[in-house]
Amino acid sequence: MDSAGIYEVAVVGGGPAGSSAAFRLARQGFNVCLIEKKTFPRETLCGEFISREATEILNSLGLFKKFLMLHPNPIHSFSFILSDGRKLKTSLNFTGYGLKRGSLDNFLLKSAIKEGIDLLQPASAKEISQTSQGYALSVLTPKGTLKLLAKNVIAAYGRQSPLDRELKRDFTGIKTRLNGLKLHVPCQFAPNFPEDEIHIYVGKGIYCGVNRVDRQTLTVCFLEDRTDYEPPPRVRLKELISMNRSFKEIFSPDIFTILDSLPVYGTGNIYFGKRNCVENGIFMAGDAARVIAPLSGDGIAMALQSAELACEAVSQKLQNKLGEKDAENFYTHNYRKLFSPRLRTALLLQKTILKPDLSKPAYFAAKMFPGLLSYFINSTRGII
Repeated sequence: MDSAGIYEVAVVGGGPAGSSAAFRLARQGFNVCLIEKKTFPRETLCGEFISREATEILNSLGLFKKFLMLHPNPIHSFSFILSDGRKLKTSLNFTGYGLKRGSLDNFLLKSAIKEGIDLLQPASAKEISQTSQGYALSVLTPKGTLKLLAKNVIAAYGRQSPLDRELKRDFTGIKTRLNGLKLHVPCQFAPNFPEDEIHIYVGKGIYCGVNRVDRQTLTVCFLEDRTDYEPPPRVRLKELISMNRSFKEIFSPDIFTILDSLPVYGTGNIYFGKRNCVENGIFMAGDAARVIAPLSGDGIAMALQSAELACEAVSQKLQNKLGEKDAENFYTHNYRKLFSPRLRTALLLQKTILKPDLSKPAYFAAKMFPGLLSYFINSTRGII
């Protein structure tokens, strides 16, 4: 912090958006404090697919070679499988990677620490209020509540946080029925899954992404549209395995004996609609800015890309090249320009595959026009 005890930037959240933002700004010479509520490494809900856009960002930060030292699992193709076993398969035309979020987030946070950030962890930002000098943050730590001052705040705390209500964000009262759940399945229970592919298996009101994240582990991550009459999430996953022949075939017969004992990482009531990119002058990044439908496999890339945009706005503001409102407008305009098309496409695809009466016609359309699947893959990552 400066001589007045004020940080130039406080970053709330140590995931890909928050840690990469802190890394960027510290490397530019700004004094940065990062606040993260969990002790790392920790797992969180995520499909754990790292796309080309994400690796390009890592490369631009000079981190890609070190990222490869984490031994992420290379992924080259994608398959979409209906409940009756019919399949569409295509090459990704790039190398993606599977890697546990616990490993990725820990790597990015350690990289930011090496750049000289101040880290509060475990610590939770409970309140953020505007002051004449910027922002006052009330931060709960194991030793008590800390008051912290910052000229700028980047909020990268994920898809849901008590801060959303504190900031009176307009989506907080919306109920969606959409719940996500992730499990790490030992590969010994999935001997028939190809290691260089990512699959999406579809059932009624549910879809499940599967890919390898290391030599020993398979990520199984699903989104469900839950009604009051639906069974618990683990039961729905078992039903999907039983009903989708192709899904069942990747597992060994004893898969059901371990599903109940595996740790789960989940989030309920996930909101995929519009959010403000800036709230009370606070720059939102990653899922805090907006959540993309997970079938796109672009959530981590969006986190890194939105952090880059937020850092550009904050940097320009701190260098007096942009005023406060101009910096906010710069970020909002560029965020929407970069992400709105892929967000719309991903949400449309998600609504389609969650409904059996729509997913089958969509399958036949993609079967009839082979380039359609590649088109949607590209359009959900901003390539088209």
